Amino acid sequence: MQDKKRSDFSAEKAAKLKALWQELAAEKQAAAELERKAAEEAAERENQRRKQHNDDQDRKGAIRVLCRVRMAEVAAGAGPKLAVEVLTDDVEQRRLRVDQGGIKSFFTLDRVFPPGTSQSEVFEEVAGLVQSVLDGYNVVVFAYGQTGSGKTYTMQGDGGIGESGIIPRSVELLFKVKKEMERHGWGVKVVASCLEIYNDSIHDLLDKGARLGGKNCVKHSPAGDTMVANMKEKVVVSETDVQRLLAQAVASRSTTATKMNENSSRSHSVFQLRVNAVDETSGIVRNGHLVLVDLAGSEKIGKSGVKGAELKETIAINTSLFHLKSVIVALGKKQKAKKQSHVPFCNSTLTFLLQNCLSGDSKVLMIVNVSPSADSVAETLNSLSFAAMVNATEVGVAEKHGSYKNSK
Repeated sequence: MQDKKRSDFSAEKAAKLKALWQELAAEKQAAAELERKAAEEAAERENQRRKQHNDDQDRKGAIRVLCRVRMAEVAAGAGPKLAVEVLTDDVEQRRLRVDQGGIKSFFTLDRVFPPGTSQSEVFEEVAGLVQSVLDGYNVVVFAYGQTGSGKTYTMQGDGGIGESGIIPRSVELLFKVKKEMERHGWGVKVVASCLEIYNDSIHDLLDKGARLGGKNCVKHSPAGDTMVANMKEKVVVSETDVQRLLAQAVASRSTTATKMNENSSRSHSVFQLRVNAVDETSGIVRNGHLVLVDLAGSEKIGKSGVKGAELKETIAINTSLFHLKSVIVALGKKQKAKKQSHVPFCNSTLTFLLQNCLSGDSKVLMIVNVSPSADSVAETLNSLSFAAMVNATEVGVAEKHGSYKNSK
């Protein structure tokens, strides 16, 4: 009898234990289902956010143009004579006026930054584009203007607290978003390269300025990729990795003192980050490319006072910038005509390297830097005229790169 009671108790205990296990399994299944639905909803919200973000960028235009007016140079014993004024009655901060001896010219761009604008405020206009790279878009940001107008400060900064430029801020943001994506199951690989175009020749700034050749070493693939033969590329896993490479590149870049700028960049600097992002769960792939260009400054030969090798450098710089203008003009005519027409990308190494960037495959942002000084009014008008022409150019809507399945 005692044995039967023990047997009944054991069977009852086993049944309760089994019921508990079944209840626990059901709760785990329910929790997993809730987690799956939450993940799907989060992914959908992220897709919608990315779609809205990129739609907003598209509405702003494939090519956007900003203007940054540097602080005026102050002469000893007298205030600077100014020729450029950002119109204060413009709520959207898009207009400025240039006074050339009583003749006033007005320019309207996508945004105008007055003297004293902080680096962080300028970067606010760039941050959205950097995020687009991780969504699978190609993005190009380039600074244009006369020598000494503040291009390198805008792009790189001067090392002071809060003074970082677009390049280091872009790197910081990109790795911040990369880290967030990796928390959600993405695998993200970033590859860096940096080169300069000096006297129409490409030099690898990550290989002690090794000369790679002219436009003949640039190859464009049918898929829209641009590669430079024998150029070193470095896989970077952190912001610190990139900072180290940038310091190496800056140390290798060609500079010369001129009458207009004691540390004038004598080359076009092109810093590139290629991003490959893979969602480990869905298999979605995104390939983005961030190209940050610090163009050499345009100069009037007589005003800069250069001779010999520096004269050759100046001629090469001005010629390549002329060809860049020619390409923009041709792209504008091609888009208006809605038909195939010749665009002279092959006329310089700079334009050939940027061919895919400027052909409608990328989101492009140009920051024209100008001095407000009356002494520079001719160069300022020249820069702003080019900026206005770029702003009026349509090159189509940039496309995503990768395999997206149901990604929006």
